[in-house]
Order: sequence, then structure tokens, then C-alpha cells
Amino acid sequence: SSILILYTKASKKDKFDEPPITIPEPKEKDSVNTTIAELKALYTTMGAPLEITDNLWIQGVVVGDDRTGNVYKQIVIDDGTAGISISLDQSDSYVNYPVGRKVYVKCKGLYLGDYNKLIQLGGGVDPDDATKTARIASALISKIIIKGPAGNTVTPIEVKINDLNSSYQNRLIVIKNAEVVPGDTTKTYANFATQQAANVTFKDCDGNTIIARTSGFADFAGKKVSKGNGDLVAIYTEYVSTPQLLLRSEADAKLE
Repeated sequence: SSILILYTKASKKDKFDEPPITIPEPKEKDSVNTTIAELKALYTTMGAPLEITDNLWIQGVVVGDDRTGNVYKQIVIDDGTAGISISLDQSDSYVNYPVGRKVYVKCKGLYLGDYNKLIQLGGGVDPDDATKTARIASALISKIIIKGPAGNTVTPIEVKINDLNSSYQNRLIVIKNAEVVPGDTTKTYANFATQQAANVTFKDCDGNTIIARTSGFADFAGKKVSKGNGDLVAIYTEYVSTPQLLLRSEADAKLE
């Protein structure tokens, strides 16, 4: 029986030593024929969803996923020219599309739209609001967003608060020497008890400020904000004319 025990332990250990399963580049890599920046440039009228009728393919690396709940029913991808959010009718999409995964997106039949001037890709026109896009149906997601290799390095773009503009929409940025303004240092990121979203204002060393808006459903909603100074990493978004940061996790704002 002792031999059997040793054999069982060895078998379990062998499983841990197996290399992780890697996904090779799919054939859809050869279909990519436009950039995210070029795709977004097709959308010229805010509040009027635009169906993509040409056989367009984009690629990008996931820079934001829904692992913590602050990025809700969407993934955010970037191809080096621009970033865009893709609206999904699915929770826990980070299982298939985690930060660092390369993806290929079949755009024909999707719709470009905006959520209060934040440009995004969706699966149709929202039946309750014709000015907005609907989410891509869960059954179609894997046919539209093709998985490529995971584990790609995601490096935020260094930018100063006063240099931010719409060209940075849905891109992962880093603001150096950032800290929470004194009036907000007693706050939590959001209201965990009531699940209400909240804003925390950050400033840089030049005194420029920007808000980070966090969902009450984020798993770090009830955590106290960092009181130090350091690198603030976030996805840059806009709400109408208000610049906003979207933290992917508490770690994005760990200011020492």
C-alpha cells in the first residue's frame, strides 16, 4: 500500500508540473484589416448607433476585464492605435478574456455606438433606447471574439492629467506622482453597504485633478483609499464632457 501512496502522490505532482495550456494564433489573425482607431473614426454622429456592414476585423489585447466587478459586462481592448470597450451580455467574461489575452474581433454585424460619448462596440441597437447599443448576446460572443494567446504584457501609457483627451478613451494609462486629494482621504472607493457608485478625486504634483468612479458592486468598493503618492493606473473614460478614470482593481491605486 505504501507503493500505491507514493505513486498517487507522484501522479498529483506530475499534474502540477504540466505546462499551462497555450492557445496559438488563430487563423483569424490573417483576417485583420483595420485598426481600432480607423474603426472608431467611422462613428461620426453621437447618439446614432452605426451598423458595421463591411467585413472588418480588428485585433487587440485585453487591458480591462470584469474580474473585480468594476468593469461591468464588457472587456476593453487596445491595439496600439486606440482602445475600445466591447459590450457583452455575459458575466465573468474574464475567464475567457482576461487582461493580457490577444483577441480578434469580427466587426461585421456589430454596432458602433456611445455611452454618454464613450465610444463602444455592441451587438445591436438597444430596444429601450435607440441612441445606445445593446450588448452582444452571450451565445454569439465566442463566434465574434476569437481567443488568441494569453499572457501578453500590458503596459500603461504614461500621461499627465492635463494632457488627457478623447484619443485616450478606453486606453490603460498611468499618472505618475498621483495622490488622493486631502478632502477624500477618509473615503472608501464606493459605498459597499448600499452598492452605490462613488467618486474619489486624485491630483498630480502640478495640482491637476481627475475623478475615479467606482461601482458599488466592485469587490474593493468598501476599501479605504490609499493615502500615499505613486503611480495611478486606470482605464481612461469620459462621461459626456467629464474625464473619468476606471480602476480595474484596488492594486491600480496602491499609492505608497
